[in-house]
Amino acid sequence: MHEVIESDGADNAGDLPIYIRREHDELLRLKVELAMRGESAQAMLSGESSTGKTRACWEAIQSLPDNWRLWAPLSADQALEELPLVAPHTVIWLDEAHTFFMTNGSPSGPRLAAQLNEVLRLRRRAPILLLGTIWPHYLSTLRAIPSRASQDDEHANTRRLLRSVRYRSNERRGPDRLDGLDFRVGESVIPVPNDFTAPEVRRQVEAAALTDPHWAEALAKAEDGRLTQYMAGGHEIQRRYQFAPTAARGLIDAAMDLRRLGHGPELPAALLAAALPGYIGRAAYDLLSDAELNSAWEYVSDPRQCRGARPPLGEVAPAGRGVPGDDVRATATHYRLSDLLDHEARIVRLNHKVPAELWRAAADHADRSALLPLADAARTAGAYADACRLYVRAVEHGEQSALFQIRDLPGREKWAEETLPWLQARAESGDLNAQHVAVHVMRSVGRASEAEDWLWSRAETGAIDALREGVRLLGASEAGGEAQRRLESMMAQGDRDALAEAADALRAKGKVAEAIALYKRAADLGDPIALRQFVAELLDAGRGDEALAWLRTRSDSGDVDALGVRVEVMISLGLYGEMLDWLRGRISAGDFAALTEALAYFDEAGMEEAKLEWYQEAAVAGHTAALMPVADHLAARGRTTEALDWYRHTAITTNNRVAMHRVGRILLERGRTEEAHFWLNRSAGLDGEAPQAAS
Repeated sequence: MHEVIESDGADNAGDLPIYIRREHDELLRLKVELAMRGESAQAMLSGESSTGKTRACWEAIQSLPDNWRLWAPLSADQALEELPLVAPHTVIWLDEAHTFFMTNGSPSGPRLAAQLNEVLRLRRRAPILLLGTIWPHYLSTLRAIPSRASQDDEHANTRRLLRSVRYRSNERRGPDRLDGLDFRVGESVIPVPNDFTAPEVRRQVEAAALTDPHWAEALAKAEDGRLTQYMAGGHEIQRRYQFAPTAARGLIDAAMDLRRLGHGPELPAALLAAALPGYIGRAAYDLLSDAELNSAWEYVSDPRQCRGARPPLGEVAPAGRGVPGDDVRATATHYRLSDLLDHEARIVRLNHKVPAELWRAAADHADRSALLPLADAARTAGAYADACRLYVRAVEHGEQSALFQIRDLPGREKWAEETLPWLQARAESGDLNAQHVAVHVMRSVGRASEAEDWLWSRAETGAIDALREGVRLLGASEAGGEAQRRLESMMAQGDRDALAEAADALRAKGKVAEAIALYKRAADLGDPIALRQFVAELLDAGRGDEALAWLRTRSDSGDVDALGVRVEVMISLGLYGEMLDWLRGRISAGDFAALTEALAYFDEAGMEEAKLEWYQEAAVAGHTAALMPVADHLAARGRTTEALDWYRHTAITTNNRVAMHRVGRILLERGRTEEAHFWLNRSAGLDGEAPQAAS
């Protein structure tokens, strides 16, 4: 709730005014009654700043029994984390609900709306009472349906949360039925009026004014029946804004523009200070003395001048934000625009031109979460160079989607020269999206040959992504003869990446025979992906025998990739016996990779006994890496006497300490303590004299 102005005759400046009930209070009462009957219910109070939304919610829940609790999360992330712990008989309080659902592209807002829908639906979670407050323009944004099918509908879950609900209580008969208000009690959004002009409400106000000085002063001085706005300091804030000195007015105008353009409520002092010259003029700013600047900050932030209510720019100091800086004469790190001026900004400053200084200040000082909304606003305003700077800053803070906003940003002649070196630097550090955008921008501003030269220069130094982009342009007939010459030069020099990429391009054009030839050249140079593609193309062409023969030659020469692919091909052709005979011959010839392929096949086929047999054959053939698996397989089958021999052989042959330890454990289990301790000591790195082994 907003602070209340100090009124003459009030005993206590902190006392709340007498509460005046209006039509929305009756609807809230019915929501509370539903909750008390065991139904989950929801109400979102929509009204302008300082109309009494929060106070109405507070008054409504006073009638809840003592077993109800209040939970008021501070953010969407906190709400998501704690919502699963919320028990029945809880009021979920979302003040300024837009801050929970409009999360600047973060998934937390839509996820929270979806989870709240689920909580309100489930009987086992009931009763839950969800209360929130929201300004009308935020409500309109959340309720809006995307104009194009291609647009992301990020507020779909929130729209479901805000729609009308038909409660089970509405269908009851007898004393439990909510007579006469069935339709309205199902409305999730309850409007709160701006004024107190209804005849019955006016009579309540006049009665309250007889004993409450707050109401008495508001009734006498407020305009158009806007009494709560007056008591919240609205009149004083408007007066301070209207008669503000030049620098102070500039700070407030900058804050109002930043809020309406998408910045969060906490405005960095450095941002406001950097934007100020754009609102009062550089010449006037340069003539300001230190005392005048200090006075401007004091004017906008001193609550004493607003009769205790929040000033136009209230000081806040979020944790970990540091100090404003030596060149900023503010006394706080961040400021918050009063709700009244925040609301007014969207009306009185809607058609004001935003000075260039604000966009530049935002690029340097805006909070990270505000960069994308501000960039979008600059784009809408036609400030394309400023929008680009803001998108650049967003990318630097991890918003990769902003790169594609740069790609599609109009007015490239205004920002390309400044932005292209940055895009190229990001591309050269490995950002593939930045490379794509850089090439697109260069080509769109008539620098196609420069783009091609940059790509091929990088490709020739081994940048595979640049090579792919260059080949893509060639394949799309978007590159010149120089690009073709450089590709052919790289292939002639045996660049396997160039060969593979060219082969991909030829295959995409249907030139399969030419593609196969290039895949083979790349595979012969050791490209494992090209090897697979070469074999796949041969198989598709019905040349399986040729593929198997080539793979055998490659695997016999020690190509492990070719060995694995040949096994896959033989399995796919059903040549199981021939494959196993070939692998067994490879193992006998000392190729342990062949054993790995055979074991993988046995695993897939569930042939455990075959695995043990092949491990033993490999061990006998001299493959020491097979010794331990043989012992483990025997131990797993309870054949511990055989396992003991294999573990001992492994330990002696390979000095394997795990094998030593397992020898010791088996001997301990058999009561051969002295011999066991010898092996256990060896496994721990302790030498000792070997005891006589028992037979």
